[in-house]
This record gives sequence, structure tokens and C-alpha cells, in this order.
Amino acid sequence: MEPEPAPVKPRIVKIKLFGPIGAGKKSLVFRFSQNAFKREEVPTFQIDFMFKMINKDGKKYNVKVFRPKDENEKGSKEYLKATKIVMYVFDVSNEENVKEFKENISKAFENAEKNCLKYVIGNKIDLNDKRVIKTEEAKEIVEKLGLQYREVSALSGDNVNDVFNEALDEFIKKFPLKEK
Repeated sequence: MEPEPAPVKPRIVKIKLFGPIGAGKKSLVFRFSQNAFKREEVPTFQIDFMFKMINKDGKKYNVKVFRPKDENEKGSKEYLKATKIVMYVFDVSNEENVKEFKENISKAFENAEKNCLKYVIGNKIDLNDKRVIKTEEAKEIVEKLGLQYREVSALSGDNVNDVFNEALDEFIKKFPLKEK
């Protein structure tokens, strides 16, 4: 009788979110990991990260999505180090968020690793009648910087899994595991 092969550990994939206060980062993490939306406010210090196990092509990935506990650490070198997927999240229906996005997006990723995957995520597209920035305008700003722009709704779940699955697919292509 041959021994059973040792179970293969899932590959850990870290995704770190940052962006202005009120952008819905916490809700986005919760929607992705739990496929749910919480209306009540959960204090930030209670959620550092959540994870979701994903199977792709017969391999397991433990996708850990982090968000800053402290708004002072968002986008900092310490927060973004050793991360291969970074997502800047802002609220498309909030004037202050959009203002911060427009003013800061060109330097938002300066502390991220040079070869990491960088995404800009416009959240709260369910509030379409309250939008402060059109999709085309945000996309144009982001693409001029060589970044990828996507829009989601943490409330309805629209495009949330698509964004994270796309990021995971890109990660697998860009950072393949070296065979032993």
C-alpha cells in the first residue's frame, strides 16, 4: 500500500486595499469573503483582513484581503510592503472621495512594490443617480497612469468577484510558482 501524498498547502495571495475614508473598503472585503453586506458599522479595529479559499485549475489559493486598521497607515510603505496586488478604492458618489482620487491617484501607489499589480476600484456604483464622476472620466484618468480601473458595488455585489478573480488570474500569470 502506497502512502497518500501529503496535502498541498494553498498558495497565499495577499491583496491590500487603501483609499479615502468612507470608500467602502470594509464592505468590499466583507462582500468578497462572505458574499454578504453589513449595514451596521463594524469598528475598523475588528477587521484587519478576511480570506477566501479559491480553487483554480486544480490548485488552491488562500486569498487574504487586507484593509488598513488605521487610516494613517493607508498607502504607507510599511502597509504595502511585500504585497503583489494593491487596490486603491474610492466612492464614486462621494465628492470628497472623488476629489482625493483626482488629486492623489498619480502618487497613490508610490510606496507599492514596483512590479505589483495595481488596480483602482470605483465603489458604490449602485448609487448611480448620485455619481460625482462618470465611468469614462475615471477610466481615462487611471489609464493615463498605466493602471487598471474597475467599478463595483459592495452593496449589491456587482463585479466584486470579477475584480478579485481577475486580480488572482493576473497574479498567477505574473508570479508563477517555481517548480521544485
